[in-house]
Amino acid sequence: MGRKTYKKLWMAGTGAALALAIVLYAIIVTLRPTVSEYGLPTETLSIGKNNTLTVEIADSDASRAKGLMMRTFLPQGQGMLFVWPEEAPRTMWMKDTFIPLDIIFMDGQGKIVGIATQAVPHDLSPLGTDRPARYVLEVPAGDANRLGLAVGQVLDLP
Repeated sequence: MGRKTYKKLWMAGTGAALALAIVLYAIIVTLRPTVSEYGLPTETLSIGKNNTLTVEIADSDASRAKGLMMRTFLPQGQGMLFVWPEEAPRTMWMKDTFIPLDIIFMDGQGKIVGIATQAVPHDLSPLGTDRPARYVLEVPAGDANRLGLAVGQVLDLP
């Protein structure tokens, strides 16, 4: 083989290796779980045909206990999804929460069983439903109405 043949083979091999590296990088970035600035995993919830929410997932005792406490801002289109291993009556409060919220309670199938709207910051009154819930979604006050959420509606949860 001549020098030109080796050079062509080397160039082809280098190009293929670069293409493979780009594809692998894209796969890794796509599959990597996203994490919020607060260290919680995030998911995108689709609501209806035209709305999405980016939610932080609070699925440990510590993350559920802290929730959105001490935060001073929650943009429209974002929220926190509290997840428990089982359904039970749930109540939430607004202790050390600086943001007015809508709180949506859902059973294990994602069916909305209760909604508390316009929860007042720092209010210690329990907000909840006597119907068992496995999930609780907290969003900025007004988002439940803006998104058209209603008791009986089923959300596709992660």
